[in-house]
Amino acid sequence: MQYVDTGKTESFYLSEQGKLILSAGAATPRLLLPHQDRLQNPEIGKYVSDHILLPLGIYILDKEIDATSRDVYIPVFATILERSPEGQEGTVCCFDFFSGNLDRLIFIVSHLYLAFLPNCFKKIIVRIPWVFWIATNVIRWSIQGVNFMLALWLRLSNFLRRENRHKLDLVTALVKFNPAKEGCYSSNDSQIALCFFSEDENTSVNRDKEVAKRVIKEQMKLLNNLGKKPPLLIRFLIRCLTKIPYREEQVDKYVDVYSKKFLLSEQHLSGGCLFGKAIDTGLKDSQDTGKLYGATNVYVADLSSVPLPRISPQMTAYLIGFHVAKMLCSDRSTTK
Repeated sequence: MQYVDTGKTESFYLSEQGKLILSAGAATPRLLLPHQDRLQNPEIGKYVSDHILLPLGIYILDKEIDATSRDVYIPVFATILERSPEGQEGTVCCFDFFSGNLDRLIFIVSHLYLAFLPNCFKKIIVRIPWVFWIATNVIRWSIQGVNFMLALWLRLSNFLRRENRHKLDLVTALVKFNPAKEGCYSSNDSQIALCFFSEDENTSVNRDKEVAKRVIKEQMKLLNNLGKKPPLLIRFLIRCLTKIPYREEQVDKYVDVYSKKFLLSEQHLSGGCLFGKAIDTGLKDSQDTGKLYGATNVYVADLSSVPLPRISPQMTAYLIGFHVAKMLCSDRSTTK
């Protein structure tokens, strides 16, 4: 084991009956890949996926709606099943909503808007903590600047209309869905190759782009009814920096630009050591649940063992860990 902060390494040895349970998430397939040939387990590192996330517009919430702390994050407010051209399998697209005072939203929104940093810069900030800190705070300060301009606009509007409204709640949303193709880990450098927004070899159709464009257009009416659009100047600044659409005819450009420059990934990474592929399902022997094929005492109990869940990857990871631990402690049984 190597400590990330100091670089110090330390070795631990299992007893004869000991069991090693890996719960390292995306790091689990990386740890196992060098042993793939010796284990004769070619499924390690395959079937990797993540959500495609596209942040959507910021709106001013209707003054009649009272946004509480429970409304800060509302997942799966709207779900669409977008069927493939052949009509066989579909892509489930979920819309997540964030609403409330900016003080409650600032940390969530600022991290979402990291998506709009150029990809080359993202590769740097994820490796250097202080650069990441600077980037998130610059985005946070920028959003607070936009909030100041919105608050100033609100006070001016109130003065002109002789109204007494000082509350400024915001609402924003994102759409997320699974990519059409699964990715994999590279055996040479353990890098992850995700096939986001890739074209179909047979039809030259970019299915992920088509899905994103269609579902966002279908929900534009809902999005534009979330609240009032920000003033024209604010919308202009948002669109200059992000291309986020506020009208249906702006959607195609946004998806095209986002897929090339801003794609955010490795947020909810899953797969790489799937049940029934790289590890045992435990159907024949409950105490073999999660055991790595080819190994005698190595088990996997994290999100790399399942396909990408639709919602709550964190809770799914907890449940997997609980299930594997429970099976390891159970009496040996055979499922007929």
